[in-house]
Amino acid sequence: MKEVQSTYKRRKSRQDYARREVLRMWRHFDEDALKADIPQFCLPSDCLPALFKRYKLDSRREQKQLHYAWEHTMDPVIAAHAFPENIVRGTLFIRVENSAWLSEIVRFHSKDILKKLQACLGKDVIKKLSFKAF
Repeated sequence: MKEVQSTYKRRKSRQDYARREVLRMWRHFDEDALKADIPQFCLPSDCLPALFKRYKLDSRREQKQLHYAWEHTMDPVIAAHAFPENIVRGTLFIRVENSAWLSEIVRFHSKDILKKLQACLGKDVIKKLSFKAF
C-alpha cells in the first residue's frame, strides 16, 4: 500500500513539474519566481508598478497609447504614408513611406504632428520628432 502511495506521489510531482514547465514556456516567465518576488500580503496598487517595470509592460502600454493617438489625431493622408515606430528618451521615431512624403511631412506637417501628439500624450513624453524613409 505504501509503495502505491509513493509511486502515486512521484508521478503526481512529475506531472506538476511538467505542467509548470509548459506554462512557463507558454507565458514566457516563471510563475514560481514571480510569486517569490511578491510579498504575501501586498495591495495591487503597491505591487503592480514594480511588476510593470520588471516585465516591461509600461513600454508596451506607451506603444499602444502612441498608436491609438496616432490613428485618432493624425490627418488620414499623413497616417496612410507615415507610421510611428517607438519613443526613445523623448524622441518619437517615425517611418515614412518614401523620400517624397518624407520631404512633404518634414517641411509642412512636422510642427502640427508634434503639437497634436504632445496634446494627447504630454509634452514630457514626446519632445521632438525624427523621420526616416523606408
